[in-house]
Amino acid sequence: MTIHRRTLMKSSLPVLGAAIATGALASGMLDSATETPIQILYREWVDLGNRYGNAIDENNALEVRLEAEGNEDASGLTENHYSKCVEPLCLEFAALENKLMDIPSQDFKDLAIKARISARVDGVIDDEFNRLIRRDADRLLGHVNI
Repeated sequence: MTIHRRTLMKSSLPVLGAAIATGALASGMLDSATETPIQILYREWVDLGNRYGNAIDENNALEVRLEAEGNEDASGLTENHYSKCVEPLCLEFAALENKLMDIPSQDFKDLAIKARISARVDGVIDDEFNRLIRRDADRLLGHVNI
């Protein structure tokens, strides 16, 4: 697979690379004694993300169990469980992600948190999240006209 320069430059990876490349500056900013609003909300994001992931796993296990039992309404029961137990967490999780991404990064740890949030397991990069990360990176590191 070939990665083109423009594709790479659009990704969040240059942001993290720039943060790592400025090691002395970044390490001072990462050792901050006080947490930023993003860092405080990140703990909530981790907890909610784990609960959301567990709910998805539980829903998948329910479907497997119902199908193994030969339940004729396995699909409907699984969908009901999803809408009751998984979907509310999904909506809450997405709202928290949007809230975190809207807060301007104060340091490189905030920027790393935003990069982590945008790095989904399925490989999808949210264009809006990418734009917000680039905006913060430009503010923290200086604008680059590319």
